[in-house]
Amino acid sequence: MSKLSVLAEGLDHPEGVTVTADGTLYAGGEAGQVYRVDPDKGSFEEVASTGGFLLGLCADGNGLLYCCDVGRREVLRVDPATGKSDVYSSGTAERPMVNPNWPVFDQEGNLYVTDSGSWKGNNGCIFRIDPEGRTEVWTDVSTNFPNGACLDLDEKSLLILESCTPALVKISLDDPQSRQVVAELPGTIPDGVSIDVDGMAYICCYRPDQILRVEPSG
Repeated sequence: MSKLSVLAEGLDHPEGVTVTADGTLYAGGEAGQVYRVDPDKGSFEEVASTGGFLLGLCADGNGLLYCCDVGRREVLRVDPATGKSDVYSSGTAERPMVNPNWPVFDQEGNLYVTDSGSWKGNNGCIFRIDPEGRTEVWTDVSTNFPNGACLDLDEKSLLILESCTPALVKISLDDPQSRQVVAELPGTIPDGVSIDVDGMAYICCYRPDQILRVEPSG
C-alpha cells in the first residue's frame, strides 16, 4: 500500500481513463464530463461535456477521444482542445446501442466497442466501427455483459471481461466467432482490464473492491 499514490481526487465518478500519445491523461465523469488530469500537480480541469454518463474512453493518434456514453447510448468523438464533440456511432439501424461500455482501437483504425446490454439480460454484443465511421455488429458470441476490453499483447485478439459470467475471454480479430475463456473469475463482478508488457492482465472489480492479476496462462 505504501507504493500507492493519489494522482488527483474530487472527480465525479471517473469510470474510464486513457492516455494520449503525448502522455496526457484523461478521464470521464458521471454527468458527461471529460477531465484532463495533471498528475504532477494533482489537479484536473473539465475540458468538455457530453451531458450524458461516460464509461470507457480511448484516444486516437491525433489526440481525439472516443467516449462511451451510456446516458446517450452513443460513442462520442471529443476534441479536448476545443471541447467540441460529435456522434461517432450509435450502433446500426437494426441494432442500436444499448449500453456502450468500452472502446478499443486496433492497428488498422477499427474501433471495437463492447455493448453490455442489460444487466443479467445475456443480450450484449461487440460493435466494430471502421475508419470511415461505418458500424457493424462485429460479434455476438460474448453476450453475458461484455464490459472492459483491451488488445492482447500480440494485438491479434481482443480480451473482454464478461461481468455476469464472470470471466476473462479472448476473441481473435481474424475470427469474431471464436471465444476462448482465459480465466474464470468466480465470486467477482469484473469491470475493467489492461495488460502490461509481459501480457499480465490487471482486472478492476466492481465487486469486491480489488484488483486481480491474471497471468497469460490464465
